[in-house]
Amino acid sequence: VSTQSTWVLTSVQKVIKAAGSSVNLTKTDVFGCPQNSHILAGPLGKADTAELANKFGLTTKITNSIASKWYPESPYSGLTTVSFRNLYGDVNPAFNSILAKPSTSQLVVKDDSVTPLLEIRKESDRAISSFFQNEARDSLHDTLRSAFSWALANKKADRQVVSIVHKPLGPSTSVFDEFIIQLAKSESDARGEELRSNNVALELQPVGIAWPKLTVFPESLAILVLTSTEHGEQLEQLLIGLAGGRGFAAQRLVSGAKGSPTLFTSDSSANPTGLLVSAADLLNALGQKQQSDAILKALEKTYQSKVIPSDLPNGTADVDTFVDAVCKNF
Repeated sequence: VSTQSTWVLTSVQKVIKAAGSSVNLTKTDVFGCPQNSHILAGPLGKADTAELANKFGLTTKITNSIASKWYPESPYSGLTTVSFRNLYGDVNPAFNSILAKPSTSQLVVKDDSVTPLLEIRKESDRAISSFFQNEARDSLHDTLRSAFSWALANKKADRQVVSIVHKPLGPSTSVFDEFIIQLAKSESDARGEELRSNNVALELQPVGIAWPKLTVFPESLAILVLTSTEHGEQLEQLLIGLAGGRGFAAQRLVSGAKGSPTLFTSDSSANPTGLLVSAADLLNALGQKQQSDAILKALEKTYQSKVIPSDLPNGTADVDTFVDAVCKNF
């Protein structure tokens, strides 16, 4: 458990034990997480998220809004949209500034003795830019593959659409948007037959269309792929808001690299619902599906019995009261 919130360890451990699981949680901090561990993280700031993503090579934050169905006053109680947001810009905040550095080729130099140094500098700048661009492209590709894997693993009777959200190409388009458009097309061509046979489709969605769609008709956007840009982060926050707030969002940080751990988390320190869903996801990943399902059913019963966390309208239950009610509903 990597968290600054003291309630996380005792409360989540209590629910895991009530579910019949023998999994034990051990408290550590962001810097103390061992390399080969499953991680359940309490509310994390952006810097801590970036630190953990960098340490474990995690490329993608998955936000699942499924918990909103239990709370009758959620703006969209039937919301099941899942977003996959790339984390490369969070982990490498200087990336855009590296690409935006003025080119030394634009400098006018009259002293011939300086020219060789400028050529070396230009070559160095090109090499640095190329390195980071290749890293960013690989990271986005990993996010895209994660979204396709989710779609294939959660097949539905209706067509499953993976919506790639981007800014239209133009002078202000970020390199992340350019890359995701290119990668979406190449991945669609390479895996076209597999996707069609599994009733999965890919759709490029300009941000100006995706935003009102998610607000007015979120059921039309089942799976969102978001870039590591300001509009990607804003759409992720919009999804969390539509689900009923940060306490309803169960999140995980993943990577396609073999041996990388999965980090399960939620963003709320007042409403433990999302983190308990993340704990259920953790148990499921450990092969304890029965115990995982038991946590989800207990959460549903708790909301049906009108025990509502205090950070929600008409809610009066603090964290301890809510967790105790969940444990009684197994």
